[in-house]
Amino acid sequence: MVDQELSLFHDTAPILLITELETPLPGSESLWLAKDANEWLAAFEQANNSTEYLLLHSLSGPPPTPSLCDLFQDMLHDKIDRRHNQLSPQQLKLLLHPLQSLLCHLRQVLSCFSDLLESRRGTRIVTKISTLLRLEEVQTLLQKWYELCGIHAKADPACLITRSNLVLYHLISLNAVTSFPEIERLARKEMYNSSAREFSLRHKRCIYQAEESLFHCGQVIRLVCSMPKEGRPLWWPAAIYRASMIIWVESMSRKNRSEVKIENGQLFPIDAAILDEPVVREYLWNGDGTPVLTGSNGHIMLHKPGEVLDHCIGLLDQGVAIRVSDGIKRKLQTLSERWRTEMMLDHTEA
Repeated sequence: MVDQELSLFHDTAPILLITELETPLPGSESLWLAKDANEWLAAFEQANNSTEYLLLHSLSGPPPTPSLCDLFQDMLHDKIDRRHNQLSPQQLKLLLHPLQSLLCHLRQVLSCFSDLLESRRGTRIVTKISTLLRLEEVQTLLQKWYELCGIHAKADPACLITRSNLVLYHLISLNAVTSFPEIERLARKEMYNSSAREFSLRHKRCIYQAEESLFHCGQVIRLVCSMPKEGRPLWWPAAIYRASMIIWVESMSRKNRSEVKIENGQLFPIDAAILDEPVVREYLWNGDGTPVLTGSNGHIMLHKPGEVLDHCIGLLDQGVAIRVSDGIKRKLQTLSERWRTEMMLDHTEA
């Protein structure tokens, strides 16, 4: 779990290999959540009548509890439902590790392609197309994971493990449609000449699918803000930061496009709406609708990057203050200062 989270928030490949994770996983959720060895042993004895359990497995061989490698293989072969009645929230959390590892590898391969190479070497086009197809396959696996997790989300909406799992899912999904390292390079104005044309070109290298990106960012914000302040995972400020940066880049792009239609269908808050709502599905499938953020004094339009960034900075004050959140808040404030000139144009137009 730590390997997956460090990989996600540092934009590096996971270290552990799924083929090496063959140790059987604890079968009961109470074993995962035990606070110490004594509590674990008590939960173990309660879940398995000790004498009967040992006798059974001394005759039948290794415990039937699957390893993470087993679970992932069953997921690849679409056998999860047949072999496992229902995966626990902790097992689902672990399954995100190999999914992220696959996605990370494919994104690294795709980042090696350029228009220049594609135009001169036809074989590279074939390689890129095959990689894009594999990327779609990983996104399909992520969708299967989401459906499995949805069972727990509906049965126990207040479960903090499930909520944090969903946040991680949306962050991983964002890596399929955005390049966060490229977003941070743009935010630092690396090799940037401050022209609208340059920003448009850089934006295309940052965000590949705007509608899907905004949806996932909104869900990250919605889920984090719905958690009690004391029950949030330690990485919650980093999750808000990533969503904020992606929304900000898209907001800057909308401001720079003079032909953009500010009003385009029904308004809907990306940080409050859910996937099952018709307006969200219409937006994701057809691009119809106007995504907004939910502000304290009404909706925040996404073509106003200054207001968007101020709102996202305020989200970091809505949780328990920790060093990470304070550092990220200062980072976003520095970003606001660095881009003040571009943002002032937005306020003038408004």
